[in-house]
Amino acid sequence: MTGTLTSKGQVTVPVEIRRFLNVGPGDKLLFARTGSRVEIVPATTSVRQLKTVLPKPARRLTLAQMEAAVRRGAGA
Repeated sequence: MTGTLTSKGQVTVPVEIRRFLNVGPGDKLLFARTGSRVEIVPATTSVRQLKTVLPKPARRLTLAQMEAAVRRGAGA
């Protein structure tokens, strides 16, 4: 199945995919990049279901390391 990208960056999701995802007008979709692939899931998907979409981190971080990364990202 294919969709066409418009000059505004919009794409029509084929009806078969909309039915499979159980989404309709106004519903939000999440885009997750894994390597060179992108997966699309409904924003109403539970966090537990999203676990399989994102790759496992290379290493675990402590809470202090995560907070420091957030501060760096916020420019603080």
